[in-house]
Amino acid sequence: MGSPESGARLGRPRAKPPENEYVDPPEEILLAAAKLFTTDGYASTTTRQIAEAAGLRQASLFYYFPRKEDIFAELLDRTVEPALEYADQIRGLAGPPSAAVRLYLLTANDLWNLLRPPGNLGLLQLQREAHVERFSDFWKKRARLAAEYDALIEEGLRTGEFSVSDPEVVSPTICGVIESVCTWFDPDVHDMEQVRNAIGSVVLRAVSPDEKAVRKIIAEADGLAQELDAAPASAS
Repeated sequence: MGSPESGARLGRPRAKPPENEYVDPPEEILLAAAKLFTTDGYASTTTRQIAEAAGLRQASLFYYFPRKEDIFAELLDRTVEPALEYADQIRGLAGPPSAAVRLYLLTANDLWNLLRPPGNLGLLQLQREAHVERFSDFWKKRARLAAEYDALIEEGLRTGEFSVSDPEVVSPTICGVIESVCTWFDPDVHDMEQVRNAIGSVVLRAVSPDEKAVRKIIAEADGLAQELDAAPASAS
């Protein structure tokens, strides 16, 4: 058997050509499954439907993801892992920035992660099937992300940046506000950047009543966000 032509893509055969030649089959499967899971529900979606939507044969889907729950697990992880990595990144900034600035940055990144295409992945957390033992690792990661918010609130209270009457409910409320955006956000109607800015401002005003201070925090955070976006990724 002859060797494949130079530059040819290796992998499982397709049922139809991909719409985007630059997306590899596993990613196409995840994109297709995300849309089906968030619109029709995990239980109602079959692997055959996912394969067809991804332009693959069902046998090819199983080559990349042996079980439907493996797809669901990967999509769930994508709702928290990038935000956890970003929390580590901003914690390591020189200084570091104030708790208020890091809170705004984490909120904005968390929202971007939930709302970016394929979008509304946070809705997967609300589905009954997400709460079975198979996905317990995801819920541990989600608890770690909630702990990042807890730590920022506690730090802001210690330094006097924040002023709240019921600190024990602030962090759960913030997490709830962020995750609730997935229930109403529509990329055809809403501008993601505007939503991120609005929700980030709401979060800051929940912990700081000083409007002038909030505007200053947002300006500083926006400048740092641009620096972080421009910085090259660190070598693993």
